[in-house]
Amino acid sequence: MVLTQADIEKYLATSDEFWKTFDSSLQANYSYWHNACKNLDYEAMLKYFKEFEKYFDFFFQFPVLKKEFIVKITKQDDDIFILTNFRLLMKQKEIGVVSIPLKKIISYCENDSGIIQYEKNDKVINLKLSYFMGRNDISAQIDRSADEEIDETMYYLISKSIFDISQSFSNLSLPKLAFPEVKNQITLKDNSTKNQNVSKQMDTNNANGVGSKRIIIASKIIIAIFLILSLYTIPAVTGWTRILVLVICFFGWTGIYAMKGEEYSHLARLIIGGIFSGILLIFVISHLKSESIFTPDKNGVVNLVSKLEFESFNLTSKEISKRIWHFCKKAPDAEKIIVTFVIKGNDIHGNYLEQKFTPYEIEKAQINEICKFEEDYYVYGYSGAGTMILMQNGYFE
Repeated sequence: MVLTQADIEKYLATSDEFWKTFDSSLQANYSYWHNACKNLDYEAMLKYFKEFEKYFDFFFQFPVLKKEFIVKITKQDDDIFILTNFRLLMKQKEIGVVSIPLKKIISYCENDSGIIQYEKNDKVINLKLSYFMGRNDISAQIDRSADEEIDETMYYLISKSIFDISQSFSNLSLPKLAFPEVKNQITLKDNSTKNQNVSKQMDTNNANGVGSKRIIIASKIIIAIFLILSLYTIPAVTGWTRILVLVICFFGWTGIYAMKGEEYSHLARLIIGGIFSGILLIFVISHLKSESIFTPDKNGVVNLVSKLEFESFNLTSKEISKRIWHFCKKAPDAEKIIVTFVIKGNDIHGNYLEQKFTPYEIEKAQINEICKFEEDYYVYGYSGAGTMILMQNGYFE
């Protein structure tokens, strides 16, 4: 690549040109500072960004193209990411300082892998990032910049530092960009408040973005909890409860997967995983509580109360037999199970009644016998206890 002074004057912005372009860029709704700065005049804008001067100074170590402006800055510890309408500038301990033209990016942190793939000198370069700016920001800016005209000279300029170019072309005079002098700094209270708010957002690394390590760790923990709860709850519950739990797990995992690779993915996963983990936790607690009633006391006895609606003699008889089989299966080690059935329903005169039956005792030998049967055979193919219990309490066919 051969550079001339004419190329420098044609392609690179002066300090005044950059700041006027940057000021205009704040009117774009995709600018990170749009809402806070869209109504500020030029001097107020400079006051607003004064505390970010060190990040602009870092950016100014690189040639800045005419019409180039910063869209977003994020940082974490010593890592700095600066996104412009032409490039992604990164500073990270593991990779050093890298400036990549947006049009040279092949893929960026797909599936939150932290791997950026780009083209350089007809080769494909892969970089592994320990922290990265949100994929939505990068992808959206790549799409917006698709129509930007950029030639090989521009590619070269934004891929190099001013130091590199000065070493290669010592005869060239490069524009020196700097933060303008700000008079009467921070005189507007509203602007000062907004400035503090944006500073706080930046220092916490836009906490609802992908970059926050705390959110990344928390989201992974909550997903692990959701997985454990799913694996525990699905086989533990039965009947309609299992169907409900399966639906909850389906929507939970679908929601978590749908957020994969998005800018706010980790925060979204944290929220979605937290909500559905909470729901599953309620099921787990409820299940454990219901299971605890089948724990024998110190004498090996399980005392139960079971309520049911009286429909007809035949149906109610089968339901009682089914419950007895279920109780024996739940407490196979009990020495005795005592069940008090409470029947609700209308008598022959249409009056609603609630009748507590005489406690029905199931001895150890009978528990062992019942546990040998499958449910359907005990209820439908075997003379279960339901008929006898109904008749002992005054119900007849």
